[in-house]
Amino acid sequence: MNDLWPDISVVVPTHNRMALLGRLLDALAAKDKTQDTMEIVIVADGCTDGTLAMLAKRTDLHLRVLELPGSGPAAARNAGAAAARGGLLIFLDDDVIPGKGFVAAHIAAHRRCPDAVVIGPYPPAPQTAPDLFRLRLRHWWISHFKEIARPGHRMRYTDLLTGNLSVPAALWVRLGGLDPAYHAHEDYELGLRVLQAGVPLIFAPEARALHFEHETMTVERSFRRAFEEGRADVMLAKRSPEVRRDLRAILWRRDRRIAPVDRLIFSGGGRMDRMAGWAARRLVWLERRGLRGLHGGLLRRLQAYWYIRGLSTGLRSFANWQALADEPVPAVLPATPLQVDIRDGFDTAEAAIDAARPDTVEIRYGHRLLGTMGPDDLAEPWRGAHLKPFVEKHLSLRYLQALVVDGLLDGHDDRTDRIAIMEAIERAKPYFGQQRSPWTWYEQFEQWRRVLKDTKAGQ
Repeated sequence: MNDLWPDISVVVPTHNRMALLGRLLDALAAKDKTQDTMEIVIVADGCTDGTLAMLAKRTDLHLRVLELPGSGPAAARNAGAAAARGGLLIFLDDDVIPGKGFVAAHIAAHRRCPDAVVIGPYPPAPQTAPDLFRLRLRHWWISHFKEIARPGHRMRYTDLLTGNLSVPAALWVRLGGLDPAYHAHEDYELGLRVLQAGVPLIFAPEARALHFEHETMTVERSFRRAFEEGRADVMLAKRSPEVRRDLRAILWRRDRRIAPVDRLIFSGGGRMDRMAGWAARRLVWLERRGLRGLHGGLLRRLQAYWYIRGLSTGLRSFANWQALADEPVPAVLPATPLQVDIRDGFDTAEAAIDAARPDTVEIRYGHRLLGTMGPDDLAEPWRGAHLKPFVEKHLSLRYLQALVVDGLLDGHDDRTDRIAIMEAIERAKPYFGQQRSPWTWYEQFEQWRRVLKDTKAGQ
């Protein structure tokens, strides 16, 4: 049994998903019987489909059931966490089915980093996608978790998702839980507070579950979701000005300087909803005729319509939207950068970054400044694991230039040779490219050396 948390609480808010909830409980019963003291807190939020009767028959698990009148996901999770007795809270959505070793993987992640928030993956369950909407939705979820799992990914506030999340109960209380005023993006708002509090946000790939979104998400539900996201983004923009540089509500208004339809949506007060409903019914017609481009374009416009409708309920007028977008965004305060030198390899530089966890890093190669890993108050401080991917993506050409110059000049600072080499690099660049994976850098370096030696020999 875990020595840090003798009791584990799995918190599951649910609303009229009795069949899926039963499968979730079956998975916990079959896969995690080693957790003898694990309780499962079910928050039945306005359930009318027989969920409570089904739960009353589940005597094979240590269940605790709370009832709410339909208060929303954030309030349901808060209520479950408040009633939980475990020292470690694991949150699951009711359409997320845990895999083998799920609870043990969360515990292992917290043993490695006790005072952290841990995210587990829950990609879509394998199934044949029967429609274009489903394919696009699955692509988003798969891409999202693929990016988080990428080595060197820098965690941002938008990476915190409550569908598969664990946090020590004491830390949850210290953070203040979720804000029940949000009916969407409540996890983003929590993610912002987690990072601002300096709490590590880590990814545990072994804590895997499957998301049965194909049984719960529809086109119509995506429109309701877009509406709630619009309302939530208004609250985020007003309460946390620094997040405005990242929100669709602000970026759209700045980019779409002439958008008469936006004014019409705001002034209409919902009078265009019927037209939007008629357009939504055309999606099936377009899909049946194989008009994928038109289908995707119409779907995006409809989701944008409902997002703007959500904005209008929080901002009341188009002028308020424009004024919010025009407000200056607080600048990220400059910080004294940590200087690292990668001339002798990356290991020492990575260790220095891990020890300091700085907001800003200057990357040097000897006396040359290659570039700067800048501050971002919407992301975690820099880690050593971020260094190589950053150099690969942003500084590979400068890094290769430094390698080649050092290798050919053997420490001599001959300005004529240096200029010739730099010009030759620019000519060779189209043939060998700028951005290569780290494991190909040295092969590319050798290719460039051969080209540049020929260039010097011909001078």
